[in-house]
Amino acid sequence: MEGTTLIKKLPDPDFQTIFRTHYPKVVRQISGFTGSITTAEDLAQEVFLRLYHLDWTQIHHLDAWLAKCCFRAACNYFRGENRRAAREALEYQMSYPTMKSSEENLIEDLLIREETKRFVFEVLSGLEERDRLLLLLKYQDYSYREIAEALELNPASVGTFLARARKQFKNLYQKGREKA
Repeated sequence: MEGTTLIKKLPDPDFQTIFRTHYPKVVRQISGFTGSITTAEDLAQEVFLRLYHLDWTQIHHLDAWLAKCCFRAACNYFRGENRRAAREALEYQMSYPTMKSSEENLIEDLLIREETKRFVFEVLSGLEERDRLLLLLKYQDYSYREIAEALELNPASVGTFLARARKQFKNLYQKGREKA
């Protein structure tokens, strides 16, 4: 992938060039997690602000670093959203104790959906970093060659590593559901 080695190819990489090149991809990645372009744009700003404050010229695999930061930004966002949703649901129930059944179901469905997203991110957080990045990059439609380049893997091994990462995710997901 062209963007993966951008920093290596430029003799004096310019942050604005990196920002312009990678911003659309970062927004797509985050919006894939959050389902909201507006939220993704806000979180993308945070990701690039973090990159700006690092010695970004020393990052060898920018795509992998950005994927990891996108995941972390989405996790932090969902943690905050879960707290906010629970607080608002409690406030609403206290304000309107005699809700109609359909309103109760709507709130319950929204909370379940948010809880499921949070749980998936918890499971992803429980994976080894390489496995988590493999799944995240594949989810973002990176080719095996691009994944291999970003994570410094043999391209012929990416399929095997992905299968193992999926299996590990499935096992952790099922164990987590059994505990719940």
